[in-house]
Amino acid sequence: MVSDYSFTSGITAMRAHSRSLAAIADNVANLNTAGFKHTQIHTQSLTNESRYGSVYGNYSGTSGVVFNRYAAEGTTISTQSPLDGALMGKGFFITSDALTGGQNYLTAAGQFDIQLEQDGSGASYIKDGSGNYLLGWDYNPATSTFNTGNDLASVGPIRADRFSTTYAAVATSEVSVGANLSADTAVGESQTISFGVLDGSGDADGINDGQNINMVFTKSATPNIWDVTITGDGGTVSNTPFQVEFDSTGSQMSIVGSTSTSLNVSVNWANSGASNTFSLNLGNFTQFAGANTLDDINTNGFSEGVLGSTYFGDEGIVYGKFTNGATRPVAKVAIGDVRNAEGLNAVSGTHFETTGQSGEITVYDPEVTTRARFVAGAYEGASTNLNAEFSNMITTQRAYSSAATTIRTADEMMQTVSRLK
Repeated sequence: MVSDYSFTSGITAMRAHSRSLAAIADNVANLNTAGFKHTQIHTQSLTNESRYGSVYGNYSGTSGVVFNRYAAEGTTISTQSPLDGALMGKGFFITSDALTGGQNYLTAAGQFDIQLEQDGSGASYIKDGSGNYLLGWDYNPATSTFNTGNDLASVGPIRADRFSTTYAAVATSEVSVGANLSADTAVGESQTISFGVLDGSGDADGINDGQNINMVFTKSATPNIWDVTITGDGGTVSNTPFQVEFDSTGSQMSIVGSTSTSLNVSVNWANSGASNTFSLNLGNFTQFAGANTLDDINTNGFSEGVLGSTYFGDEGIVYGKFTNGATRPVAKVAIGDVRNAEGLNAVSGTHFETTGQSGEITVYDPEVTTRARFVAGAYEGASTNLNAEFSNMITTQRAYSSAATTIRTADEMMQTVSRLK
């Protein structure tokens, strides 16, 4: 006897293979989607399943079982884009859909940019292509450390705009001057060399940090010796006057009464109220015949600066370039992982949320952990293997056709039995 259960095996098989074809189509369609994680549908035979004593238990058919491949890695693709990052190994970027109290997601889609908040605050944050905030740890300039932790409470959105952080002014502490004092200079004649230093007072006093120093070298009556005085425009300078002496070749200079070619110069600036001391290196002076020349001046220090641009560096560090020309860290990207990545729930092909099967998110420091290596200027491509997908597609299409054939055969048998009545 042929009954409606004769169609069950074919129908369930077609459903399972149809589901598999849909998964294959989705995997192929997202071949170029950054951070996409593919899925697979494995067919499972149900022909031995008993349905509450039914005599038709052996006709229960085929089902499709979903296998998530969320832990599978895609190829690392280099872009040199400043806010692209890839994680090689285990783990995901942690993102949130709200500035505070939002839903956290894990993603391998490492293409980020800076997006302006629409609340009129002028604040901008590093976000992913879905508009979610990238989470990490802020940098503390006072201690030169990151405020790291191993739980979600320690991380937060990474802000990156000119109002988010400043680079504090740093007074000049080192100056090196190279010049030639002409050996033809007459006794009593002078050569003035001027250079700028930074007083480190910052913008709070409303005065530019730049200050001017003047060094006056006057040829002494004693051969190869010069009298030196140092003044500051609007400042009081200590350690002056003094003398320098050249050897008979004019190629080596020393400070009279010292074994060093450097001395410390202290200045009190009347206009800003600041004071700073810098080491002045005169070891690159010469005394050759010809013209007086200034060869080079090198000074350190920074005026106060605001954040201009950001980029990812090694170990997930977010570096900031400031308007004063300085570069330093501003934050560090956090890595998140769960006990069972395959148990995550896919919000999209690139973003996942935790479930009871996946476990909760544990946070890792990319500079410390060996679970994953952060690659700057690159992103992780889709985990889809195109060759494998085409192979699966051919196999699945054949299986789908075979299932359809069983239904046609069962239908023909039903028609034959009907005609025998």
